[in-house]
Amino acid sequence: MNWRRAASNQGSGRIRALLPLGAGAVMLGSAMAAATAAAPTAPALHGAMEVPMSRSYLCYLEGPENLSSAACREALQLAGSQQFYDWHEVNLPDADGQHRELIPDGRLCSAGREKYRGLDLPRDDWPAQRLTPEPDGDLEFVYRATAPHSTLYFSFYITREGYDPTEPLRWSDLEDEPFCTVANPHLSDGRYHMRCPPPGDREGRHLIYNIWQRDDSPEAFYACSDVVFGEEAETHAPEIPAGTADGAERAQEHGSNPACRAAEWHTESVYVEGDVVSHAETNWRAKWWTRGEPPGTTGEWGVWEELGPC
Repeated sequence: MNWRRAASNQGSGRIRALLPLGAGAVMLGSAMAAATAAAPTAPALHGAMEVPMSRSYLCYLEGPENLSSAACREALQLAGSQQFYDWHEVNLPDADGQHRELIPDGRLCSAGREKYRGLDLPRDDWPAQRLTPEPDGDLEFVYRATAPHSTLYFSFYITREGYDPTEPLRWSDLEDEPFCTVANPHLSDGRYHMRCPPPGDREGRHLIYNIWQRDDSPEAFYACSDVVFGEEAETHAPEIPAGTADGAERAQEHGSNPACRAAEWHTESVYVEGDVVSHAETNWRAKWWTRGEPPGTTGEWGVWEELGPC
């Protein structure tokens, strides 16, 4: 199905109906972030799932040079650290809705790209997030967008019952249709916020596969998020790392600075407003988009806000 033609046939707002892979939704109204006059033009960097957290974003927040989880460490050994520094770019520039045709079995989490092949590792100890419905029964999903785009759809797929995380992820391991497709998500503080009904009677460990298909381009982005359903199910689920803006705010509310679990500043990484890094045993928060400007060198009115020692 052509991604533009599909868009013209759908209504606005959140879509509850199950749509086949490659089906569309309406165009998201203009949501492009305006750059400030003082900030340089950002390159084509885009985003990843934050709730539940994608593998690429999780390993980045652990700190690519000081990873804490065994899964991220093995991914590092396989494909290096750049796959984590570029957590926001697990994409195919010419997908045009042809996701199954372009991404081979066993390579879904990397979108078939060698650079991200560490994300495809079949393991049962990828840190997972326990999903608990909101009071209205829906699940809340949050997508961290470093560069918002006109959106055709966000689609969420869930693994079938009997999913084995120790085997390479295949398309046939996912349900044929998404359990939720969202056409016009709300953008706030650099994040798309979406609410979806739970994907049936799932228990235990599963994987949510997210596809973000742009409307203004054939480009699409992909994310694998390891999750756990059920209050009694065991999981390796970590807390949200302190490297997120939310984590830093919570730490400050309690009268302390976030620990040095925040990712170490890296000269090649791009940071946006709210990102927290550690550098020279001090935590810093970005005030706007930056790249290659070391914390502590930009002065009081510069891009980095000092949060205190860690």
